[in-house]
Amino acid sequence: MKSKQSVRKGKRILIQQRCQNRPKSKISKTESVVEIKSKFEEKPLQNFNKENDSNGKGATLCICVAETGSGKSTQLTQYIWREQNVSQNGLIVCTQPREIAAVSLAKHVSSQVGCALGDIVGYQVDQDLGDILAFLTTPLETEKAMNVLIGKLDKKMAQNVKIFQLHWKLDVQEQQKIFERLPNSSRKVVFATNCAETSVTIPGIKYVVDCGMVKESQYDSITNMSIISVNFVSQSSAEQRRGCAGRTQIGKCYRLYSKINYEKMTKNLRTRNFKS
Repeated sequence: MKSKQSVRKGKRILIQQRCQNRPKSKISKTESVVEIKSKFEEKPLQNFNKENDSNGKGATLCICVAETGSGKSTQLTQYIWREQNVSQNGLIVCTQPREIAAVSLAKHVSSQVGCALGDIVGYQVDQDLGDILAFLTTPLETEKAMNVLIGKLDKKMAQNVKIFQLHWKLDVQEQQKIFERLPNSSRKVVFATNCAETSVTIPGIKYVVDCGMVKESQYDSITNMSIISVNFVSQSSAEQRRGCAGRTQIGKCYRLYSKINYEKMTKNLRTRNFKS
């Protein structure tokens, strides 16, 4: 019987033999531009470029079919960039099925081109637009939050972002504006109190930001008085708020409190007498 050490050595030799015929694609930070260029020329698509240069120029549509690892993503984009007269406003776009693939590809190609990531070569991952609903405690807080956000937006962003408040003090006409559909290029941000938890469906809401607090009236049996205070919401209220992100489409909820605080919340709604 072969020892474990000899078996491992045999596996290493086998792996090395299999990898000998593969073009090297890993580029260290210390490699020169000449070394990078030589590795660029090792890819199978280099032969394709030289043979089909005349066919590709001026074509409206060109379909390239090649095996995995042949350089369709890493080399074909560079070939177009190097050989074609692309204007300064032109873009060469290479799509990838996964975010991690897009990021790693951009880093690899930028190192081959010899530029910093984000200069000539960059990447952009999906940034799904969607309206935002943020839960705060009082109408005063919603007004402050709206003013802060307005101050943070530049002129270009301010044109595409519409900011609203939702609380019991608003008149009916102001409330109805929140439910109006906006153009696809616009984004809606709603700062609301707990009145938006139930019986209200705001179209387009994809993201919910929950502070986890509510201003409520609680009865104190010792003093025989009602005290208005800011407390954690119940778990059922937290779930209601989370559900606002998925009523019309798939959404996401960002809770501004820890899991420990969530577990300390009461299970069900308490009787509330205070309007917010």
